[in-house]
Amino acid sequence: MPQSRILYRSLSKHADFDPSDFDILRTSLVNNVAQGITGFLVRAEAEFYQALQGETEALVNLIGRLSADERHSDIEILLFRNTDAPSPFESWAMSYDQFGFSNIGIAPSLPGTRTPISKEDSERIWNHMESVASADAAFGPAFAYARLPGETDLAYAKRLHLG
Repeated sequence: MPQSRILYRSLSKHADFDPSDFDILRTSLVNNVAQGITGFLVRAEAEFYQALQGETEALVNLIGRLSADERHSDIEILLFRNTDAPSPFESWAMSYDQFGFSNIGIAPSLPGTRTPISKEDSERIWNHMESVASADAAFGPAFAYARLPGETDLAYAKRLHLG
């Protein structure tokens, strides 16, 4: 089956660390395992960035479900490409982290606007998310809600009281 990578951003309808963030994480952990999708969800102020890898058809279906999700809006696909590379997110159905816009080299959006993201910006964001995921997996995260090295999906969900 063909594999793809998707990076999208969306606007959260809630403040940072609202319970809805953890509902998204919980839903992702359950659904992505069933679909063989791996990923990394990042909160950057009022926006979510999510990097996903899996079977192309499963990802297309997932984007359709995400578009109808009431917890966020204005989904923008930043990157969609076929790949045969292994997932940079190991066997994680999902992890969750946060970063500031300075970490990815783009200006934060002003209220009511969205900062334009170029193809080069999208690649840089994906690469940064890969790098953070790799460091989290090897050394442990700086963010309390991110995955711990070697932590299974089930152990992660239990630690965060999601399962």
